[in-house]
Amino acid sequence: FGSATAYVDYIVPEMRAVSLELYLETSNGDEEAIKKEITSSIRSYVNGIAPGDYLSVGYINKLGVNVANVDYYSVLSINIDGEQTGSTRILQQIDSKFIFDTITWIGDVSNG
Repeated sequence: FGSATAYVDYIVPEMRAVSLELYLETSNGDEEAIKKEITSSIRSYVNGIAPGDYLSVGYINKLGVNVANVDYYSVLSINIDGEQTGSTRILQQIDSKFIFDTITWIGDVSNG
């Protein structure tokens, strides 16, 4: 009797940096605390997307809109590996992994 041999292929996923440009307005909230809360939520969301699932701009928008004292919030752009995407849903391929990178904050400068 021969022994059965199993072969397993391991795929090391290509890391894909996700950077966002977000617009935020608050009139009576602690702007830095709001940014910290939104950043933490987005980081958890992006880093937790499973292969075969989508990164959703609508969901990222919901994460910011639902924070207390946010008057206006919008996702202006998403960049994957430095390239801007116009898609509202981006598929996480099985051979890659979205990793949260940075947020560039744009705010209402007319008040200052």
